Amino acid sequence: MYQGSDGCSHVYATDKATLSGPVLFDFSAAVASDPNFRDEGLTCDPNTFASQGKQVMWSKEAYSPMRAHAYEIPAGSCGFGGAPAATGFMTGGGKVTNQTASATFGFELFCSTTSTPNNLQVNWGKGNKFHLDKLTGASCTNNPAITPNPPAAGFDTYSGSGSGRYNGTPGATAQWTFTDAGEPGTNDTVTLQVKDAAGNVVLNISGTLSGGNIQAHNAG
Repeated sequence: MYQGSDGCSHVYATDKATLSGPVLFDFSAAVASDPNFRDEGLTCDPNTFASQGKQVMWSKEAYSPMRAHAYEIPAGSCGFGGAPAATGFMTGGGKVTNQTASATFGFELFCSTTSTPNNLQVNWGKGNKFHLDKLTGASCTNNPAITPNPPAAGFDTYSGSGSGRYNGTPGATAQWTFTDAGEPGTNDTVTLQVKDAAGNVVLNISGTLSGGNIQAHNAG
């Protein structure tokens, strides 16, 4: 749970079970040019920086309609607009290509990290591969501009994160956003970033599927 501190320059990342947690943003320290920035409202945003494989939290300043700051948060940790994640799951597979890379992938991912199984396999380049071992973030949201039907699922966008193995070596991480824009999948999109155990970006790709299909499914 992300929690602003009214009248102060902090935002906290709070564990809902213990109602405690670290300071996520300290505006007085992080924003040197704006030391008096005071949070008045928070909005999650998995879309604006999706092409960079990032999800952010926007913080609105209390006294100005024009001042806001965006801070990166773990993918899948908050739905669009702070809305709770939808239930259900998403499946898919195919190929995506941009100017710098081409990758194939296959997955089955639930909208909750506590539901299983969750599988993601990505292959690219000359034998490079990422295999998901643990889903650490999951957010299923509905973008009104996207029509995923059929079938009706209640959401069309999956933003997530997880840890796994890069070329067999554990400690790698990935963040992704998949969208289901209806059948037959030619308008479905992928944004995917993989980092090795040292934090180096080894794959950063986004685009519309050049083959395959992504499908959102409801919980039933």
